Amino acid sequence: MLKDVIEIIKDVSLKHKGVYTFRYQDDMLNNAQNNYPGYQVYVSDTSMHQLNITTNIFKAEFQIYVIGHTDDEHSILDVQNDCYSIAVDIMAMIDTLEAYKGILSVYDYSILVLSHYSDDDSAGVKLSLVLQMPSPLNWCELDENFDDEPHIEEPDREIDINTNEVEDITINPIKLPRNINC
Repeated sequence: MLKDVIEIIKDVSLKHKGVYTFRYQDDMLNNAQNNYPGYQVYVSDTSMHQLNITTNIFKAEFQIYVIGHTDDEHSILDVQNDCYSIAVDIMAMIDTLEAYKGILSVYDYSILVLSHYSDDDSAGVKLSLVLQMPSPLNWCELDENFDDEPHIEEPDREIDINTNEVEDITINPIKLPRNINC
């Protein structure tokens, strides 16, 4: 379920003419950028998913970074502007492509503009994208994921390294003193 949504974001991002890199990773790793030309899209591997029971709307919030390098030809404002446009384009594609209708739609978003973001002074935007999607409870095929009978838990065993024979482990309880004597 989650992988499908990330693959959609990846597919839409990499179709954009300006985007050359997509990564699904922890925010802390965004500092390890490559030196490729073009813009990079990073989706944080930590996301929030919630169901509003009153409205029966299931939402998933993703933190998406669109980052680019600044240099003499590309000022911070130029890179921020391009990244902002890429973020908006990504949302528009998700919201309007026929293939995703009824599966994903943009519910809410906010955009934070970044400068001097990484160790190489990149700039860009952080898009907090909230997608509305079908509840994962409706996606489950319970017959596929569960057996009729529960699995029997195996007892702990120990392997004798001299003979490679498996022996049952015996756990002896320890009696600790109840009163501390100093």
